[in-house]
Amino acid sequence: MSQNIYDNETFFKSYSLLPRSIKGYEFSYEWPYIKSLLPEIKNKKILDLGCGYGWFCREAVKMGCKKIYGFDISKRMLKRAKELEKLEPQIDISKIVDDDDNYLKFDFALGVFIFHYIKNIEDLFQKIFKSLNNGGSLVFSVEHPIYMASKYPGYGWTPLNKGNEEELVWPVSHYSYEGERTRTWLGVEGIKKQHRTIGTYINLLIKVGFTIDHVNEWSPNDNQIREFQLLSRERERPIILIIKAIKK
Repeated sequence: MSQNIYDNETFFKSYSLLPRSIKGYEFSYEWPYIKSLLPEIKNKKILDLGCGYGWFCREAVKMGCKKIYGFDISKRMLKRAKELEKLEPQIDISKIVDDDDNYLKFDFALGVFIFHYIKNIEDLFQKIFKSLNNGGSLVFSVEHPIYMASKYPGYGWTPLNKGNEEELVWPVSHYSYEGERTRTWLGVEGIKKQHRTIGTYINLLIKVGFTIDHVNEWSPNDNQIREFQLLSRERERPIILIIKAIKK
């Protein structure tokens, strides 16, 4: 079972103030790239894992999906999602139910920033594979393993030479040591994430039966950097890993 930090009141209040919480995918810099990997949504049954506020659920309805199921372990997230989707009969928001004998079938599954919280990712990949129709696909994003590898607390941009704040580098350590990483984010300590190498993600997907269709180590493009100067440093190291896998 993954940690349910989103039901922590302090964390949830801070998270709700983030631009992407207020404006949805409009303020998710990587979303245009993820959207480019989506299959045809019209008249399809969709699974949104870790649906949060249900932003993609509502987006999928606009794209003409037949039905979309938004699953999450956070009661606070589900409550907010249900408040926002009241007028959309194509959306089904619910708590994840682990029932091996009663799989729903889907044409597409999406997981945005959720899999790096999951301990037994192979088991989840197997269940997703089983739930997809033949020809169905999975697209997901996680924090890039280079970004989250270090076990050191407070790691981050570091001067290349002492006293020179103009030349900063991102130190990479513990990359091959997979497992739990503990972070402080949005004023809350003890947030647990699972570090895995790129190879582990890819090989586990292949192991359960998927065919890898696309891998991207996302960084902002020139237009995004011109519009949001704060993103310029994100070109120095990858921050997001995006993978598309297909059940053939």
